[in-house]
Amino acid sequence: QRAYQANSQTIKTQDEVLQYEFPYQHSEDLLQQMVPVAASAENTFIGCDVSPCIFEMYWRLRGMEDALLDIAGKPDLAREMFRRCADFSIELGREACKRFPLDWFWAGDDVASQLNLMMSPETWREFIRPDLQRIFAVGKENRLWVAYHCCGALRSIIEDLIDIGLDVLNPVQCNCPGMDPLELKREYGAEL
Repeated sequence: QRAYQANSQTIKTQDEVLQYEFPYQHSEDLLQQMVPVAASAENTFIGCDVSPCIFEMYWRLRGMEDALLDIAGKPDLAREMFRRCADFSIELGREACKRFPLDWFWAGDDVASQLNLMMSPETWREFIRPDLQRIFAVGKENRLWVAYHCCGALRSIIEDLIDIGLDVLNPVQCNCPGMDPLELKREYGAEL
């Protein structure tokens, strides 16, 4: 919510978007936050969180309205920026996997509202899924459980998430359409 309220500070023009430099120079600072957590690895289930990953990172930079409009009106720009967002998450994830004794890999991308996805499932599959699969692959390549955070009603893409490597879905927002935990357990319990 804080990021959404900061929309007056978001990147507005296409040129500004393409010139944005992801903060790779701060990767070490971000990774250092794992040091105290990793110190308790013997007694703790340790994970690395690389969220927000793609769409959510982009709308935090661009603003929700412009991010959605880019998908519809400037699809090449949206694809390029989604790729760059994913690349940043992948770089952090790979480095964390090299350095720390991890048990799970946490990704997240709020792409759903309380009623449905913020875009059609087909649009999500075209624009988000390929890069999210690359992010999940970091966890899978390191034999980690892959967890994914997305609030809201995302039932229409759960099978896709499982197909690209999801092990843990968080949260199950049971007050949202299609997110009844008992139904989800019956349908996906063997995979999740």
